[in-house]
Amino acid sequence: MLVKRMKFDWTRIWMDNLFTSRRFIQWGYEEKVLMGGVARATARGVPDSVVQTEARSKAELERVVGTVKIARTEDFKIVAVSIYDNKPVHFLSSIHNTEVNMIETFRDVWDSSEQKKKEISFTRLNVIDDYNHNMNGVDIADQLREIYRFDGPWMRQRKWWWALFLWGIGVAVVNAYILYKKQCEAAKLLVA
Repeated sequence: MLVKRMKFDWTRIWMDNLFTSRRFIQWGYEEKVLMGGVARATARGVPDSVVQTEARSKAELERVVGTVKIARTEDFKIVAVSIYDNKPVHFLSSIHNTEVNMIETFRDVWDSSEQKKKEISFTRLNVIDDYNHNMNGVDIADQLREIYRFDGPWMRQRKWWWALFLWGIGVAVVNAYILYKKQCEAAKLLVA
């Protein structure tokens, strides 16, 4: 397995909800690898004490937005965190076993009244901030590929390899777009 081939002890691995589970993170900790990421609340080892159910009404949503729940396991040094944003988001991590807190971060946003970008500050959990900055754009690329996919449900194929071929083309197109954007930003050209 790839985790056993890590060159350095306590390497950090970030995962998406497909792979994150309590058993896997426990095993990684025993192998001297720290892991963390978004987890599915059902059947993935997220403790019941942090699981948040989805709000059914607008009033209930307003009441629960921003709710944070945290649970730690002392034996394996794993922390489980959930925060209610638009819907509940659950994290499992052995990386943040010592400290989970809110931090202030900054972002440039477009101000239509002044017709320029302005820096705003906002708070977020350090677990989420680390996840967003250390996933290396994997989630962003997946989102772009899903939004701009050209092989919709209308394009069903009987050959299994067509799905892989079209996925590969989608990845190439998204990567080309990301490179184009970075080049435009480096040349200080306006990019949408």
